[in-house]
Amino acid sequence: MGIVPYGFLASAEVVEDGSPNNGIKDSIKVLEWFGGDPNHVVVGGSNAGAGFITLLLTTYGGRNDGLFYATAAGSQSFAATNTINQSQFAYDNLVIRTSCASSTNTLNCLRNLDAGTL
Repeated sequence: MGIVPYGFLASAEVVEDGSPNNGIKDSIKVLEWFGGDPNHVVVGGSNAGAGFITLLLTTYGGRNDGLFYATAAGSQSFAATNTINQSQFAYDNLVIRTSCASSTNTLNCLRNLDAGTL
């Protein structure tokens, strides 16, 4: 399928009753929870991790919440970015492969699966 269903699963169902950007939101929450001195926190990564740092920096229009002091992003690598509509196929495929297709609420069905099944 090419995606991991955690963090960035996107579909009409996720937009209606969830969040298609939980990966970024989770990272922001970790930085808020960290509670250390934001003048000494450096976030970084390479390749896809560096791409994620760029997403983090540009989230919410590049708003600076003062959660870190600097970034170190080397050899940025970005996967193709799809719109919600373009991502629907991946959600639909996940629903089919996890036997949630017959459910009246496919997102709720996915939420109730164990990690091994996902």
